[in-house]
Amino acid sequence: MLVVTNVRQPILAAYVSPLAALDEVAEVVIVRDRPDVELGRKVRVAAPPPWWPHTTVTKLLSRAYLLRREVARTRPHVMMTVHWFPDGPGLLRLARRIRVPVVANIIGGRAELMDGGRRVALSHLPRALKRWAQGYQRDRLNATAAISCTGSTTSNWLREAGVVRPTLMTLHAALDDAWFRDAVSRDIDVVYVGRADPDKRIDRLLRTLAAIGVRRPGTQVAVVSVTEAELMNYPELVTARAALGRGLNLLGRVDSVSDVLSRAKVLLLTSDTEGRTLAVLEAMACGTVPVVTDVGDLREALDDGRAGITAPLHGSEETVVALLADAVIALLNDEPRRKAMADRGRDHVRREHDPTRTREEWRALIRVAMGSKDGPCASS
Repeated sequence: MLVVTNVRQPILAAYVSPLAALDEVAEVVIVRDRPDVELGRKVRVAAPPPWWPHTTVTKLLSRAYLLRREVARTRPHVMMTVHWFPDGPGLLRLARRIRVPVVANIIGGRAELMDGGRRVALSHLPRALKRWAQGYQRDRLNATAAISCTGSTTSNWLREAGVVRPTLMTLHAALDDAWFRDAVSRDIDVVYVGRADPDKRIDRLLRTLAAIGVRRPGTQVAVVSVTEAELMNYPELVTARAALGRGLNLLGRVDSVSDVLSRAKVLLLTSDTEGRTLAVLEAMACGTVPVVTDVGDLREALDDGRAGITAPLHGSEETVVALLADAVIALLNDEPRRKAMADRGRDHVRREHDPTRTREEWRALIRVAMGSKDGPCASS
């Protein structure tokens, strides 16, 4: 198996490790920009040397070179991406030449296709060019053998958007027993775990935290994986700091996300687009209740809303912020309800995201891909 992706260790562990654990898989080669992951003896990382510059152009060039080198070395049976953009089309062209199937693993929801992919969609390119880019990506996805999604909402949207040819399947991220440890004292009221990408809506996050701080003095907040330098780009940080005071803790990168989540009561996620983000699943496993915007596959991830609260993106921005703040405060002020939802969430993740299930989903996905005889990427 040859995989091209730049996702980090936690996502690779949740998705690729169960693939490598299959007896019928001899080796998984991951092409990425840095060799900073460790996934066991059957997973090999192909990355450029440490001195290679890390600009957008040089990253794309190095991945294209490494992809061709590894194809020549290993002659893979299946090629795949984790995230389709930007490597998917190039990988597809190479796979067609050597006649092996391509599997696209869509973990970012509709953002991986809409307006040509997240980075194109968030750029200042003309709207007409974005529409063309979406059509181009749709056609490329239609040439794959199979696509995995993180839930039925994304799968249904892809069909409606014109991705009609490949088999669509749900692939659940795997969380092992290490995530389901006994909770320690929960001294963090609200936690955010994620990136500062525009579609994550850090501005909305900070406005919601400010609203919570005004109405609930003394609230303790931890922001993880976003640096203070990144947050300084948002004027809303001033208001959030004024409302929360010393209760706002910007932790940046941490050694163990689970250590923070096991101390938290509520996870707050304010994105415009998501798949079934791993941070939500990790939070539920740690006994933290998610309050999220109702986007992508998050409602499904929350056991159809029974293991957390989803806020619709309807009405004005002020309305969305108020709904999110109301939900967080209601949970913080009702510990029995919060605890009941936390218990349900932990049970849901343990059942739905068991590594055994993920391995069987991978086995079915590979079977579909290898059996795709009639497409342009059919295996020889």
